[in-house]
Amino acid sequence: MNNLSKNLLQKTLKKLNSYFFIFLCAMLFLTLFSFQKTQAQNFSLKATFIENTNEPLAFATISLWRIGEKAGKKDSTLTKFLVTNEKGEVTFENIAPNNYRLKAEMSGFANFISPMINLDKDTDLGKITLKNDGEMEAVEIKAKRPIVEIQPDKTVFNVENLISATGSTAFELLQKSPGVVIDNNDNINLQGKPAMRVYIDGRPSPLTGKDLADYLRTVQGVDIEAIELITQPSAKYDASGNAGIINIRFKKNKNLGSNGSFTLGVGHGKFTRYNGSVTLNNRTAKASYFINYSPRIAKEYNFIDLDRSQNSSRFNQTSNTASEANAHNLRAGADFFLDKKNTLGFGITGNFADVYALTNSNTDISGNNPTFNNLKAENTTKAQRFSSNFNTNYRYADTSGRSLNIDANVGFFKNDRDFLQPNTYSGNQLFARINYRMVTPTNIILGNIKADWEQRLGKGKLGFGAKIAFVNTDNNFGFYNINPNNNAETIDNERSNLFTYLENVNALYVNYQIKIKKFDFQLGVRAEQTNSKGTLTAKQINENAEVKREYLDFFPSAGVSYNANQKNVFGLRYSRRIERPNYQDLNPFESRLDELTYQKGNPFLKPQYTQSLELSHNYAYTLNTSLSYSNTTGFFAQVTDTLNVTKSVMSTQNFGNLQVWNLGITYPMEIRKWWNMFISINASHSDYYADFGGGRVINRQIQSLNFYGQQTFSLPKNFTLEFSGFWTSPSIWAGVYRTQSLGNLDIALQKKVFGESGTLKLTVTDVFFTLPWRAVNEFAGLYINGNGGSDSRQIRVNFTYRFGNKQVKGLKQRKTGAEEEMQRIGN
Repeated sequence: MNNLSKNLLQKTLKKLNSYFFIFLCAMLFLTLFSFQKTQAQNFSLKATFIENTNEPLAFATISLWRIGEKAGKKDSTLTKFLVTNEKGEVTFENIAPNNYRLKAEMSGFANFISPMINLDKDTDLGKITLKNDGEMEAVEIKAKRPIVEIQPDKTVFNVENLISATGSTAFELLQKSPGVVIDNNDNINLQGKPAMRVYIDGRPSPLTGKDLADYLRTVQGVDIEAIELITQPSAKYDASGNAGIINIRFKKNKNLGSNGSFTLGVGHGKFTRYNGSVTLNNRTAKASYFINYSPRIAKEYNFIDLDRSQNSSRFNQTSNTASEANAHNLRAGADFFLDKKNTLGFGITGNFADVYALTNSNTDISGNNPTFNNLKAENTTKAQRFSSNFNTNYRYADTSGRSLNIDANVGFFKNDRDFLQPNTYSGNQLFARINYRMVTPTNIILGNIKADWEQRLGKGKLGFGAKIAFVNTDNNFGFYNINPNNNAETIDNERSNLFTYLENVNALYVNYQIKIKKFDFQLGVRAEQTNSKGTLTAKQINENAEVKREYLDFFPSAGVSYNANQKNVFGLRYSRRIERPNYQDLNPFESRLDELTYQKGNPFLKPQYTQSLELSHNYAYTLNTSLSYSNTTGFFAQVTDTLNVTKSVMSTQNFGNLQVWNLGITYPMEIRKWWNMFISINASHSDYYADFGGGRVINRQIQSLNFYGQQTFSLPKNFTLEFSGFWTSPSIWAGVYRTQSLGNLDIALQKKVFGESGTLKLTVTDVFFTLPWRAVNEFAGLYINGNGGSDSRQIRVNFTYRFGNKQVKGLKQRKTGAEEEMQRIGN
């Protein structure tokens, strides 16, 4: 691309960025303007819930549903939900006049749904008795949850109500999640902090970094119910994850019977991709079963340009990749209800992906009298990835608040990559070819067992538990030199190695929660003892051939919330957490990524520790504001450093410190019955500091802003229109890359067909093509100006059809205990 074309492209992108920013500002203005329109005289609704013995029911979940008409049929929308206090009381304040129903749910009791309530004044329903597992008259409530729910311990992004979710992948939905930012290396940041944990349906993803992103791109958005953002996990959770936990929760259903659904979709950007999903559910009085299968066949396009200056030499590289992926996801499970108190369950998840990628790279070399002035490479990558997890679980629960959960897991992960790179140098009538192949099979076995007990103690709830986890990983790196004349391959023992890593983590925790008048207290501590051993087997001598570690850490957590009145709730939470290195990052061997770039592991890489403090305020169960501070010591990230005159080396290093201040604001609201809006704003200040010696110092401060907004309009004739988008200001990635702003805007139109059994959706993603990134790195005499992206602007068409009983109750969501180990499998 000549300079004129580049300048024209840059001006066009800047103009589109301006239009996009103006659009998001308009969304924000509409939000603030419409706030004035929503003020009206509101009322309160009070009720007291008891059991047959006239004893109050504390901690029951009570939801309030507004009853309306849609297309001539009854339709209900979730307005608010609360939990009863120790007296069994619940009060909904500031409720707009309308028709409502109350729904009460509690383990061991039959669900209660009230008759219709015409709320035109302050109302007290008096005492309501919940029956012990009795049969209630069925009243159908068509649940339509708000896009975002602010709960006491987490933020829930209900993507099943997002029209553009169908046809999207889990990775794309994460980009839209409030407070989530994904950098150019596919690292996920939450509230300005890196190193969070991703759970898949309560189980840990077996991947991190690029591998995690590749897997999430195979998970279909139509199968996802919600994304849970947990920024301050209690002691019950694994201590891993500096920024907290993101749990991607799959869909389940609701009562006795059978049902199913299937989805077919096609999308087109630069290339075409296809996706599908089929789900079957069945529940009887004795057992519940489900199975889900989701295939995805796609051809995708990515590009990256890197202009690197080093020691008076310049390397201007442009590259593009066309990849074909054939991916399959399977989930299945069964719960057996042994009696009213005991349940035994089994679950299996599996993922298989077959990938072929072709990368064309061209590097112009100038300055410092280079021998060659151009390097061309046509790289092919063949990869097969397989992962599976098997879970057995047991649950005991009675009506007195006592419960026992036991989970046992075994997981397998296999990733085979075959990377062929022919390099052709040219210049000054000289010509050279250097070809090589890298074969890198990885095998990982994970196993763990955990137990959790909860019971009422005094006026509060006591919980304690234990977990034992083991990991065994083998990383085999085979480097082969290829004779360019006859293509004969010879293994290079100086560049090949086998790295094995064994780890055992033993954990104990105790947690206590109690409510005293208007205060709700939570206090807990978790102890984790870690034993690890990394061993490098190679022909060459390496002083870091074996590294052993043993350490014991304590992770306290505490929180208090104050219900000042019916409209204002304040919260203060503290936690200490750990992030252990990925297994591959510990491999001390130096491998060649291409002729000019190397990668080296770090066996002395230490865990990083984060202490977090968060102050929050919730107004009228809608407007949520939080201010948080975190300090990470030993923060690690991948750093690009110089290696002799022409080469660079990438390695993961422990920084000194990372401090992050974050202000978050979320506001979901209904402007009219046909118009809903949600905005999320996160402003953060990050302070990076590290001293690697030799004048290599990183000392940077950055302020960044992240905005997400959505507008949903219910139109006549069962149409729904949705605008959604996010924008991220200039920021810093990994302490060294200064980034420019980026964002995207999606437009989706939905039509209900075949009654309400079918849904047809049309989506246009990244309308202004503003998602590609740009970044600059200046460190240790190295300057990199880079940009990259994918064919993110696409048009998608999807059709979903649901059949059978639409109120089948599926299996319970479980966290199996394998989350932390599975997450740490690196790229």
